[in-house]
Amino acid sequence: MTPAEVTAYHEAGHAIAYRHFGNRIRSVELFDAGGGFTCGHCWASQDTPLRKAMRSLSGPASEYVATGTVDRDHCRTDLENAARYARDGGIRLDDVWPEALALVDRYQHDIETVAEELLRRGRLDGAAILRLIGPPRTPYRFRDATSWQSPRWAAG
Repeated sequence: MTPAEVTAYHEAGHAIAYRHFGNRIRSVELFDAGGGFTCGHCWASQDTPLRKAMRSLSGPASEYVATGTVDRDHCRTDLENAARYARDGGIRLDDVWPEALALVDRYQHDIETVAEELLRRGRLDGAAILRLIGPPRTPYRFRDATSWQSPRWAAG
């Protein structure tokens, strides 16, 4: 998988998490020099530390599902933000990771669809993403995920 493909999957994972939680997706973009950015809007009254941590981890989780690894340098900001949000909410980051993996698994087809279109066009606005994959499905419920294995980056 090329670096651009990994980034497209990563950013598509963030976009799917925004959409899943009913947040507005403003845009998703791949940069010519490498990397990408997902911009969304969250209503403060509906945002929680768990949702913030899930949105932050959905990019690395999508990358992990697509490649089998998480590039710690590439995902540094996401991982730091997720750890901060989890800490703020009194949640263990190791409990959020399996939830992010489950979210990515649930929407794998949508992530692939967004990633492929993002690779073709370089930038998608929220309306284009909704045309591709439609509105959010049923709400996600956080579950006990102690049986899931943590990724290599989470251990130590």
